[in-house]
Amino acid sequence: AGPPSQPTRALAANGHPDPEQPCTEGASWVGALILRGNRCVLVRSLASPPGWPGMRIPFVRLGKGESAIDGAIRAASEQCDIDGPAELQPLPHIPPASLYLDDDCTGKRRALIYPFYAV
Repeated sequence: AGPPSQPTRALAANGHPDPEQPCTEGASWVGALILRGNRCVLVRSLASPPGWPGMRIPFVRLGKGESAIDGAIRAASEQCDIDGPAELQPLPHIPPASLYLDDDCTGKRRALIYPFYAV
């Protein structure tokens, strides 16, 4: 077996990474930034004991063969108890942001956070 694959990004005409095409390889977590008016939706754990402290942006591990945008919609659907495909409008002109899940910011665990508008 060869060396592990490095994240790749589509190249622009000038040979540099294209900022319009986010690097999705290596990101096994995805999430949804849900905008509702001038506010954003956060989730909290209702489990006892809580699954995480405080509130956060909903995110999940990407399923095998699942597209990043479908995973983000699933994160919102499962953690916000909504019908994501019917209640969320993707904002395709805003690229996803990286949310680093490890305290050391090494990028070993990061979630790509996709923006949506609640409809």
